Amino acid sequence: MVNLDNEQAIGLLAGEVLKCVNQYKIEGAVCGRMTPCASCDLRQTFTDTFNTGTDYHKKEGSMDFIVDGETVHKQILISSSRLLINEQPFILLTIDDITKLKEQEKELSVLISTRDKLYSVIAHDLRGSISTIVGFTELILLRLADLSSERLKEFLENLQQAGQDSFNLLENLFEWTSVQWKNHYFNPELMAVNELVIKTIDICRPAANRKSIHLSHKGDFSGNWTLDKGMILTVLRNLVNNAIKFTDRGGQIVITSKKVDKDLIIEVTDTGIGIKAEKIPKMFIFEQGQHTHGTEHEKGTGLGLMICKEFVEKHKGIIWVSSIPGKGTTFSFNLPDIQ
Repeated sequence: MVNLDNEQAIGLLAGEVLKCVNQYKIEGAVCGRMTPCASCDLRQTFTDTFNTGTDYHKKEGSMDFIVDGETVHKQILISSSRLLINEQPFILLTIDDITKLKEQEKELSVLISTRDKLYSVIAHDLRGSISTIVGFTELILLRLADLSSERLKEFLENLQQAGQDSFNLLENLFEWTSVQWKNHYFNPELMAVNELVIKTIDICRPAANRKSIHLSHKGDFSGNWTLDKGMILTVLRNLVNNAIKFTDRGGQIVITSKKVDKDLIIEVTDTGIGIKAEKIPKMFIFEQGQHTHGTEHEKGTGLGLMICKEFVEKHKGIIWVSSIPGKGTTFSFNLPDIQ
Protein backbone atom coordinates (compact mmCIF):
# COMPACT_ATOMS: atom_id res chain seq x y z
CA MET A 1 0.00 0.00 0.00
CA VAL A 2 2.85 2.44 0.74
CA ASN A 3 5.53 0.84 -1.46
CA LEU A 4 8.20 0.60 1.26
CA ASP A 5 10.16 -2.37 2.53
CA ASN A 6 10.88 -3.00 6.23
CA GLU A 7 14.25 -1.28 6.27
CA GLN A 8 12.79 1.91 4.81
CA ALA A 9 9.82 1.97 7.16
CA ILE A 10 11.46 1.20 10.51
CA GLY A 11 11.93 4.31 12.64
CA LEU A 12 9.45 6.47 10.73
CA LEU A 13 6.31 7.99 12.23
CA ALA A 14 3.01 6.54 11.07
CA GLY A 15 2.17 9.63 9.01
CA GLU A 16 5.55 9.40 7.26
CA VAL A 17 5.14 5.72 6.43
CA LEU A 18 1.57 6.14 5.21
CA LYS A 19 2.32 9.42 3.43
CA CYS A 20 -0.49 11.23 5.23
CA VAL A 21 -1.48 14.37 3.33
CA ASN A 22 -1.15 16.54 6.45
CA GLN A 23 2.36 15.26 7.12
CA TYR A 24 3.37 16.45 3.67
CA LYS A 25 1.42 19.71 3.39
CA ILE A 26 1.72 21.25 6.89
CA GLU A 27 5.09 22.83 7.56
CA GLY A 28 6.83 21.35 10.59
CA ALA A 29 4.17 18.66 10.93
CA VAL A 30 4.61 15.91 13.50
CA CYS A 31 2.34 12.84 13.25
CA GLY A 32 -0.20 12.96 16.10
CA ARG A 33 0.58 16.57 17.05
CA MET A 34 -1.47 18.45 14.43
CA THR A 35 -5.02 19.76 14.65
CA PRO A 36 -6.32 17.37 11.91
CA CYS A 37 -4.97 14.41 13.90
CA ALA A 38 -7.95 14.69 16.29
CA SER A 39 -10.26 13.55 13.50
CA CYS A 40 -7.94 10.92 12.01
CA ASP A 41 -9.76 7.55 11.96
CA LEU A 42 -6.49 5.68 12.17
CA ARG A 43 -5.16 7.62 15.18
CA GLN A 44 -8.49 7.51 17.02
CA THR A 45 -8.60 3.71 16.70
CA PHE A 46 -4.96 3.34 17.71
CA THR A 47 -5.33 5.67 20.73
CA ASP A 48 -8.51 4.02 21.95
CA THR A 49 -6.92 0.56 21.84
CA PHE A 50 -3.75 1.79 23.56
CA ASN A 51 -5.62 3.61 26.37
CA THR A 52 -8.51 1.21 27.03
CA GLY A 53 -7.30 -2.15 25.70
CA THR A 54 -10.32 -2.36 23.38
CA ASP A 55 -9.52 -4.37 20.25
CA TYR A 56 -11.01 -3.44 16.87
CA HIS A 57 -11.46 -5.80 13.96
CA LYS A 58 -11.81 -4.24 10.49
CA LYS A 59 -13.30 -0.93 11.54
CA GLU A 60 -14.11 1.25 8.53
CA GLY A 61 -12.40 4.62 8.11
CA SER A 62 -10.75 6.85 5.54
CA MET A 63 -7.56 8.85 5.02
CA ASP A 64 -6.03 11.25 2.53
CA PHE A 65 -2.71 9.94 1.21
CA ILE A 66 -0.06 11.32 -1.09
CA VAL A 67 0.38 9.05 -4.12
CA ASP A 68 2.84 10.10 -6.84
CA GLY A 69 2.66 13.67 -5.58
CA GLU A 70 -1.16 13.80 -5.75
CA THR A 71 -3.73 13.74 -2.94
CA VAL A 72 -5.77 10.52 -3.00
CA HIS A 73 -8.71 9.77 -0.69
CA LYS A 74 -8.77 6.12 0.36
CA GLN A 75 -11.29 4.00 2.21
CA ILE A 76 -9.56 1.73 4.73
CA LEU A 77 -10.27 -1.06 7.21
CA ILE A 78 -8.46 -0.68 10.53
CA SER A 79 -7.73 -3.54 12.91
CA SER A 80 -5.94 -2.86 16.21
CA SER A 81 -5.10 -4.96 19.26
CA ARG A 82 -3.06 -4.28 22.43
CA LEU A 83 -0.06 -6.48 23.11
CA LEU A 84 2.41 -6.83 25.99
CA ILE A 85 5.96 -7.69 25.01
CA ASN A 86 8.43 -7.91 27.91
CA GLU A 87 5.76 -6.11 29.97
CA GLN A 88 5.82 -3.19 27.55
CA PRO A 89 2.57 -2.16 25.78
CA PHE A 90 2.49 -2.27 21.99
CA ILE A 91 -0.24 -1.97 19.37
CA LEU A 92 -0.58 -4.38 16.46
CA LEU A 93 -2.13 -2.28 13.70
CA THR A 94 -3.41 -3.67 10.38
CA ILE A 95 -4.66 -1.44 7.58
CA ASP A 96 -6.46 -2.70 4.45
CA ASP A 97 -7.09 -0.50 1.43
CA ILE A 98 -10.73 -1.09 0.40
CA THR A 99 -11.14 1.90 -1.93
CA LYS A 100 -11.70 -0.23 -5.03
CA LEU A 101 -14.04 -2.52 -3.10
CA LYS A 102 -16.16 0.47 -2.04
CA GLU A 103 -16.26 1.74 -5.61
CA GLN A 104 -17.38 -1.70 -6.80
CA GLU A 105 -20.07 -1.79 -4.10
CA LYS A 106 -21.35 1.58 -5.30
CA GLU A 107 -21.37 0.43 -8.93
CA LEU A 108 -23.16 -2.77 -7.93
CA SER A 109 -25.77 -0.80 -6.02
CA VAL A 110 -26.44 1.37 -9.08
CA LEU A 111 -26.56 -1.72 -11.29
CA ILE A 112 -29.07 -3.48 -9.02
CA SER A 113 -31.24 -0.36 -8.87
CA THR A 114 -31.15 -0.02 -12.67
CA ARG A 115 -31.88 -3.71 -13.11
CA ASP A 116 -34.92 -3.57 -10.82
CA LYS A 117 -36.31 -0.53 -12.64
CA LEU A 118 -35.58 -2.15 -15.99
CA TYR A 119 -37.31 -5.42 -15.14
CA SER A 120 -40.33 -3.49 -13.89
CA VAL A 121 -40.59 -1.50 -17.13
CA ILE A 122 -40.03 -4.49 -19.41
CA ALA A 123 -42.51 -6.65 -17.50
CA HIS A 124 -45.11 -3.88 -17.85
CA ASP A 125 -44.43 -3.33 -21.56
CA LEU A 126 -44.28 -7.05 -22.37
CA ARG A 127 -47.58 -7.56 -20.61
CA GLY A 128 -49.12 -4.80 -22.74
CA SER A 129 -47.71 -6.21 -26.01
CA ILE A 130 -48.75 -9.77 -25.23
CA SER A 131 -52.22 -8.60 -24.19
CA THR A 132 -52.50 -6.89 -27.59
CA ILE A 133 -51.44 -10.08 -29.37
CA VAL A 134 -53.89 -12.21 -27.41
CA GLY A 135 -56.72 -9.70 -27.85
CA PHE A 136 -56.36 -9.32 -31.63
CA THR A 137 -55.85 -13.07 -32.10
CA GLU A 138 -59.08 -13.82 -30.24
CA LEU A 139 -60.91 -11.13 -32.21
CA ILE A 140 -59.71 -12.53 -35.54
CA LEU A 141 -60.73 -16.07 -34.57
CA LEU A 142 -64.19 -14.94 -33.44
CA ARG A 143 -64.92 -12.73 -36.45
CA LEU A 144 -62.81 -14.27 -39.21
CA ALA A 145 -65.80 -15.01 -41.46
CA ASP A 146 -67.07 -11.41 -41.18
CA LEU A 147 -63.78 -9.54 -41.59
CA SER A 148 -62.99 -7.77 -44.83
CA SER A 149 -59.49 -8.18 -46.25
CA GLU A 150 -58.65 -4.58 -45.32
CA ARG A 151 -59.87 -5.03 -41.76
CA LEU A 152 -57.97 -8.32 -41.43
CA LYS A 153 -54.83 -6.61 -42.78
CA GLU A 154 -55.21 -3.87 -40.13
CA PHE A 155 -55.52 -6.46 -37.35
CA LEU A 156 -52.49 -8.38 -38.62
CA GLU A 157 -50.43 -5.18 -38.77
CA ASN A 158 -51.29 -4.51 -35.12
CA LEU A 159 -50.30 -8.06 -34.27
CA GLN A 160 -47.03 -7.70 -36.13
CA GLN A 161 -46.21 -4.40 -34.37
CA ALA A 162 -46.96 -5.89 -30.95
CA GLY A 163 -44.77 -8.88 -31.77
CA GLN A 164 -41.95 -6.62 -32.99
CA ASP A 165 -42.14 -4.51 -29.82
CA SER A 166 -41.88 -7.65 -27.68
CA PHE A 167 -38.96 -8.96 -29.72
CA ASN A 168 -37.06 -5.66 -29.47
CA LEU A 169 -37.60 -5.54 -25.71
CA LEU A 170 -36.30 -9.06 -25.20
CA GLU A 171 -33.35 -8.57 -27.55
CA ASN A 172 -32.24 -5.41 -25.76
CA LEU A 173 -32.71 -7.08 -22.38
CA PHE A 174 -30.49 -9.96 -23.51
CA GLU A 175 -27.80 -7.57 -24.78
CA TRP A 176 -27.84 -5.48 -21.60
CA THR A 177 -27.69 -8.54 -19.35
CA SER A 178 -24.76 -9.96 -21.33
CA VAL A 179 -22.80 -6.72 -20.94
CA GLN A 180 -23.46 -6.38 -17.21
CA TRP A 181 -22.46 -9.95 -16.43
CA LYS A 182 -19.39 -9.73 -18.71
CA ASN A 183 -20.73 -12.45 -21.02
CA HIS A 184 -20.31 -10.25 -24.10
CA TYR A 185 -16.69 -10.59 -25.16
CA PHE A 186 -14.96 -7.82 -27.07
CA ASN A 187 -13.60 -9.31 -30.29
CA PRO A 188 -12.38 -6.57 -32.66
CA GLU A 189 -11.43 -7.57 -36.21
CA LEU A 190 -10.85 -5.84 -39.51
CA MET A 191 -14.25 -5.37 -41.17
CA ALA A 192 -15.66 -3.68 -44.28
CA VAL A 193 -17.73 -0.72 -43.06
CA ASN A 194 -20.10 -0.90 -46.04
CA GLU A 195 -20.83 -4.54 -45.24
CA LEU A 196 -22.01 -3.65 -41.72
CA VAL A 197 -24.15 -0.75 -42.91
CA ILE A 198 -25.78 -2.79 -45.71
CA LYS A 199 -26.52 -5.62 -43.28
CA THR A 200 -28.11 -3.11 -40.87
CA ILE A 201 -30.29 -1.73 -43.68
CA ASP A 202 -31.37 -5.26 -44.65
CA ILE A 203 -32.34 -6.02 -41.03
CA CYS A 204 -34.26 -2.75 -40.54
CA ARG A 205 -35.82 -2.34 -44.00
CA PRO A 206 -39.04 -4.29 -43.27
CA ALA A 207 -39.81 -1.97 -40.32
CA ALA A 208 -38.99 1.07 -42.47
CA ASN A 209 -41.17 -0.19 -45.35
CA ARG A 210 -44.17 -0.53 -43.05
CA LYS A 211 -44.01 3.24 -42.51
CA SER A 212 -42.96 4.01 -46.10
CA ILE A 213 -39.66 5.41 -44.79
CA HIS A 214 -36.75 5.62 -47.23
CA LEU A 215 -33.63 4.07 -45.69
CA SER A 216 -30.28 4.70 -47.39
CA HIS A 217 -26.50 4.83 -46.95
CA LYS A 218 -24.16 7.67 -47.84
CA GLY A 219 -20.64 6.29 -47.58
CA ASP A 220 -17.84 8.83 -47.71
CA PHE A 221 -15.68 6.09 -46.18
CA SER A 222 -16.14 2.58 -47.54
CA GLY A 223 -12.90 0.97 -46.41
CA ASN A 224 -12.07 -1.46 -43.60
CA TRP A 225 -11.96 -0.68 -39.88
CA THR A 226 -11.06 -2.66 -36.77
CA LEU A 227 -14.19 -3.18 -34.66
CA ASP A 228 -16.36 -5.75 -32.93
CA LYS A 229 -18.87 -6.74 -35.62
CA GLY A 230 -21.62 -7.89 -33.25
CA MET A 231 -21.42 -4.79 -31.06
CA ILE A 232 -21.45 -2.27 -33.91
CA LEU A 233 -24.30 -4.11 -35.65
CA THR A 234 -26.25 -3.84 -32.39
CA VAL A 235 -25.47 -0.12 -32.15
CA LEU A 236 -26.54 0.54 -35.75
CA ARG A 237 -29.66 -1.60 -35.45
CA ASN A 238 -30.77 0.21 -32.30
CA LEU A 239 -30.10 3.67 -33.74
CA VAL A 240 -31.92 2.92 -37.02
CA ASN A 241 -34.88 1.27 -35.26
CA ASN A 242 -35.05 4.29 -32.97
CA ALA A 243 -35.06 6.60 -35.98
CA ILE A 244 -37.86 4.58 -37.62
CA LYS A 245 -39.91 4.78 -34.44
CA PHE A 246 -39.76 8.58 -34.29
CA THR A 247 -40.07 9.32 -38.01
CA ASP A 248 -43.46 9.89 -39.65
CA ARG A 249 -44.61 7.96 -42.70
CA GLY A 250 -42.82 9.00 -45.87
CA GLY A 251 -39.74 10.25 -44.01
CA GLN A 252 -36.08 9.54 -44.65
CA ILE A 253 -33.23 7.97 -42.69
CA VAL A 254 -29.62 8.16 -43.87
CA ILE A 255 -26.61 6.29 -42.46
CA THR A 256 -23.37 8.17 -43.13
CA SER A 257 -19.84 6.86 -42.65
CA LYS A 258 -16.83 9.14 -42.88
CA LYS A 259 -13.24 9.34 -41.68
CA VAL A 260 -12.17 12.37 -39.64
CA ASP A 261 -8.48 12.43 -38.67
CA LYS A 262 -7.86 8.99 -37.11
CA ASP A 263 -11.50 8.25 -36.26
CA LEU A 264 -14.31 6.59 -38.16
CA ILE A 265 -17.54 8.52 -37.55
CA ILE A 266 -20.93 6.96 -38.27
CA GLU A 267 -24.12 9.02 -38.20
CA VAL A 268 -27.79 8.04 -38.35
CA THR A 269 -29.90 11.02 -39.46
CA ASP A 270 -33.68 11.09 -39.68
CA THR A 271 -36.38 13.58 -40.67
CA GLY A 272 -38.45 12.70 -37.62
CA ILE A 273 -40.14 14.60 -34.82
CA GLY A 274 -36.87 15.53 -33.09
CA ILE A 275 -35.94 15.71 -29.41
CA LYS A 276 -36.48 18.58 -26.99
CA ALA A 277 -33.24 20.13 -25.74
CA GLU A 278 -33.95 19.34 -22.07
CA LYS A 279 -34.22 15.61 -22.83
CA ILE A 280 -30.90 15.25 -24.64
CA PRO A 281 -28.60 15.08 -21.53
CA LYS A 282 -30.51 12.00 -20.31
CA MET A 283 -30.78 10.18 -23.64
CA PHE A 284 -28.23 7.50 -22.72
CA ILE A 285 -29.33 7.01 -19.10
CA PHE A 286 -32.08 4.56 -18.24
CA GLU A 287 -34.76 6.12 -16.07
CA GLN A 288 -38.12 4.64 -15.27
CA GLY A 289 -40.93 6.54 -16.98
CA GLN A 290 -38.54 8.36 -19.32
CA HIS A 291 -39.35 6.37 -22.48
CA THR A 292 -41.81 7.75 -25.03
CA HIS A 293 -43.94 6.24 -27.76
CA GLY A 294 -43.14 6.54 -31.45
CA THR A 295 -45.17 8.32 -34.12
CA GLU A 296 -47.42 5.26 -34.43
CA HIS A 297 -47.39 4.31 -30.73
CA GLU A 298 -44.32 2.05 -31.01
CA LYS A 299 -42.97 1.19 -27.59
CA GLY A 300 -39.47 1.49 -26.17
CA THR A 301 -37.66 1.59 -22.83
CA GLY A 302 -34.58 3.71 -23.60
CA LEU A 303 -32.52 0.59 -22.94
CA GLY A 304 -31.30 0.44 -26.54
CA LEU A 305 -29.48 3.77 -26.29
CA MET A 306 -27.85 2.75 -23.02
CA ILE A 307 -26.53 -0.40 -24.77
CA CYS A 308 -25.27 1.73 -27.68
CA LYS A 309 -23.30 3.91 -25.27
CA GLU A 310 -21.69 0.90 -23.55
CA PHE A 311 -20.73 -0.78 -26.84
CA VAL A 312 -19.27 2.41 -28.32
CA GLU A 313 -17.28 3.01 -25.13
CA LYS A 314 -15.90 -0.53 -25.41
CA HIS A 315 -14.25 0.76 -28.61
CA LYS A 316 -12.88 3.82 -26.71
CA GLY A 317 -15.34 6.01 -28.59
CA ILE A 318 -18.18 8.33 -27.61
CA ILE A 319 -21.77 8.71 -28.81
CA TRP A 320 -23.71 11.95 -29.00
CA VAL A 321 -26.93 13.40 -30.40
CA SER A 322 -28.06 16.63 -32.03
CA SER A 323 -31.67 17.45 -32.84
CA ILE A 324 -34.08 20.13 -33.97
CA PRO A 325 -37.65 19.50 -32.76
CA GLY A 326 -39.96 19.02 -35.73
CA LYS A 327 -37.09 18.65 -38.22
CA GLY A 328 -35.11 15.59 -37.24
CA THR A 329 -32.31 14.03 -35.22
CA THR A 330 -28.75 12.83 -35.81
CA PHE A 331 -27.10 10.22 -33.60
CA SER A 332 -23.33 10.09 -34.10
CA PHE A 333 -20.54 7.92 -32.71
CA ASN A 334 -16.82 7.68 -33.36
CA LEU A 335 -14.60 4.62 -33.48
CA PRO A 336 -10.89 5.34 -32.93
CA ASP A 337 -8.34 3.25 -34.82
CA ILE A 338 -7.61 0.42 -32.36
CA GLN A 339 -5.48 -1.83 -34.58
